[in-house]
Amino acid sequence: MVQITRHFATIAVPGERPRQVHYRKSGSGPAVVLLHQSPVSSAEYEHLLNQWGDVGLTFIAPDTPSFGLSDSLPGEEPLIEPYAKALAQFLDAIGVERCGIYGTHTGAMIAAEFARAYPERTDVCCLNGYVVATKDEVADVMANYFVPLVPRDDGSHMVWAWVRMRDQMIFYPWYRKTAASRMTFDVPSADFLQPFMMDFFRCANDGLRAYKAAFTYDAIKGLKGMTSPCYVMAFQQDVLHEHLGRIPNDMPTCVTLEGHPTPMAVEARALELFKQHCKGATPPHAATATIESRPWQAMATTKQGQIYLRRSHMGTGKPVVMIHDAGRSSKQFHLLQQMLHGQRPTLAFDLPGHGDTGASAGPQATVETLAQAISEALADLGVGEADILATGAGCAVAAHLNIQNALKVYVDPWPIPTADKAALKSQLAPALVPSWYGAHLVEAWAVARDAELYWPWFAPTHANAIQSKPSLEAGAVHVKALDLLKARGAHGPLVASALDTDVAKTLQGVTVGALNNGPHFAGAQSLSKNVVALSDDPSRYAAALAAMFRG
Repeated sequence: MVQITRHFATIAVPGERPRQVHYRKSGSGPAVVLLHQSPVSSAEYEHLLNQWGDVGLTFIAPDTPSFGLSDSLPGEEPLIEPYAKALAQFLDAIGVERCGIYGTHTGAMIAAEFARAYPERTDVCCLNGYVVATKDEVADVMANYFVPLVPRDDGSHMVWAWVRMRDQMIFYPWYRKTAASRMTFDVPSADFLQPFMMDFFRCANDGLRAYKAAFTYDAIKGLKGMTSPCYVMAFQQDVLHEHLGRIPNDMPTCVTLEGHPTPMAVEARALELFKQHCKGATPPHAATATIESRPWQAMATTKQGQIYLRRSHMGTGKPVVMIHDAGRSSKQFHLLQQMLHGQRPTLAFDLPGHGDTGASAGPQATVETLAQAISEALADLGVGEADILATGAGCAVAAHLNIQNALKVYVDPWPIPTADKAALKSQLAPALVPSWYGAHLVEAWAVARDAELYWPWFAPTHANAIQSKPSLEAGAVHVKALDLLKARGAHGPLVASALDTDVAKTLQGVTVGALNNGPHFAGAQSLSKNVVALSDDPSRYAAALAAMFRG
């Protein structure tokens, strides 16, 4: 089976803030770069990375800046040229001098400008769906297409986002609900739409700049400036197929226009061209370059698959390994990592099945398998000694980590009475199965919000009301709802496994912290005689934890 690996490249340009590009990679041989459409990510090309990974070419699919897990570009102007330049900087960072290049829709516009501006680096350029818009079309799109996503206190933005994504599969443009705007595609299933929905949430409003740039790019001027082999293609059902007819006849001889019956035919033709034109070797993967000014993103390799983490190497002493709660992600430690940056190295992992590690790592999200994955990740990163911070169900994972001489801090561990375990196992982790009308998104929002008000969230009684200050700001609830959606499938097994772990047996030498007046404070006191009460103010909460690891 073809192996797809994920990596980060660090782009360091003098005078600019360092930024990172996330990319997927498969195969070996001459390089071919795949640029995705908006508003998705390089995950769009996993089928091609699988299909093409053994044909003698190296396929590299980056997340465009602001999309997926790639950082944004400096500036605000909606122009394609900065994205083409950013692509050249990315190739410099990974050591690729020349490549074939393939782009779809927004990706096609970036690919075209890259091929025009950097002919010496372009073996062949294949554009799948190329926008040649009229002035009226551009004006209409710029006025109506780019509606920002704004989290709302009632969660209604979740329904809006789902309908917006479905409509993009039904109408072009999505906001024009007329018979003339209907496309001829069958609307895909909710399961198919869900990854696109999550990518839409990832880029949110930051991705609007690249989206706008694709529509405003001077497409004809770009093609007329070509000197490398360039193939402009579209399949018959693509709304941009008719745009092939808008391209005048006086194109350079290196530019070829091709219509194809199906998406698969476009892909097959592109692969044929890459085999014909792409030469040379692709350098081996290099380790992600560090960033000194802030925590940065990386991937660690384990036998169970790759694991995503945010890390900081700045500071002295052993690194602090951070293990989040069930249904959460490394975002839970964002403020704490910032506070410790420059004082202690930190490693905040997304557990397998959670966050941006995704479902590819880990056959079963039990505390034992997750602890094994963290151990293997630490070995891959060359970390032999570490201190540990864990929260909630993550404390049960930490209890299975065999790290000698580690300072361990458990926050809000779960001492659950036996009588409550059955209900918690069956209800605490919602299934969140994608549904046709987006009800799963609303459910995730409601669960994330009620979890701030009640423990457990599914029993909203006065007796179960959480007395500490809830975090109900719409943006914060939105982040937690997305964490729940990313963790579906792994959340439940981790909860069940953590509930079966006797954390009390592992507390010797462990510092126990608990949110003052929080749902686990009394339980923490039953586990330990020395419980540190943590403030419900996020800054004070993080500062108190940071102080434990500074001493």
